[in-house]
Amino acid sequence: MKALAEQIADLDSMEREAAMAASVGRSAAELARLLEVRLRVKERRARMLGLDAPRRQEFSGLIATLSARDLNLKRLTAEELAELERLVEKLDVAAP
Repeated sequence: MKALAEQIADLDSMEREAAMAASVGRSAAELARLLEVRLRVKERRARMLGLDAPRRQEFSGLIATLSARDLNLKRLTAEELAELERLVEKLDVAAP
């Protein structure tokens, strides 16, 4: 939790610096770059704090044909079980 607080504090500092730099007379290109920095900082902070809505994931093949009530692992073939295991591993790796 301390590491998260430190990261958020760093992001807050970066955003303040970019805002202060943007408030001084800047060219349009410099202002656009500073606004992009602020947006990226805000997006990163939102991800770290879990403020974004969860992403919807689409599945095809075996998973697309299975529903919670139809899932009976005893009826799956060895190949289908192997595919299911690969998909679950992929989800574990992709989780934030």
